[in-house]
Amino acid sequence: MNHSKCEQQFSLLNKELLELHGQLKKKLKTINFLQNEKVKQVQCSLNETDIKNIQYQVQLEQLNIKYQEENQRLQIAVELQQLEKEKMDKKQIEMENKISYLQMKQVETKEQHHLEMQFVNK
Repeated sequence: MNHSKCEQQFSLLNKELLELHGQLKKKLKTINFLQNEKVKQVQCSLNETDIKNIQYQVQLEQLNIKYQEENQRLQIAVELQQLEKEKMDKKQIEMENKISYLQMKQVETKEQHHLEMQFVNK
């Protein structure tokens, strides 16, 4: 995978993360609004324990959304790390190929020098 493709993929993943973040924020606002409305509607008939239970449910849903968002961030981070690893692996292979090429050239040069010396000595 070339560098440009990695950058494109990184850009797309970053854009996707921002979109997901925006969607989660909207969902959280909607949930909070609906739950607040629900609490207002039934608050008169509920006792204190019921109200606390609803508050805990709201907190749990908020935490769930927060953890979903963090999980998505982590998944994207893992994908980015994989892309970086692939890029580094490719660079390492390129360097190994260059080293092999230079070693081969060095051997050719030594052989050529040896042949030239034999020719000069004759």
